[in-house]
Amino acid sequence: MSFPRWEIDGLIDHMAIVTGSIAFAHEANWGPRNRLALFFSQDNGIHWSEPFDLENEPDGEFSYPAVVALLGDGLAVTYTWRRRGIVFFRAALDELVRLAEPVPAEA
Repeated sequence: MSFPRWEIDGLIDHMAIVTGSIAFAHEANWGPRNRLALFFSQDNGIHWSEPFDLENEPDGEFSYPAVVALLGDGLAVTYTWRRRGIVFFRAALDELVRLAEPVPAEA
């Protein structure tokens, strides 16, 4: 499995889902943690979606993502929001995957 081409310097979390999909959460790139995104793979990590932003604010700080599969086709993500609280995000996986276009993995 190869991860998406994105600067990996922060905490990541990923999980395999029973349907054969993989969800990957990542807290931004080099520098401030002002972006938190999800990536999806439908083919065991060969191809990845474009990032699906959960948060993207110039002055934000979003960190420590955790990804959990829910019963059925659900996905839950928790993360620290601006060091003030915890966010709980929940959605149907098929809806999230449909929003993102796959990107071929680099060789």
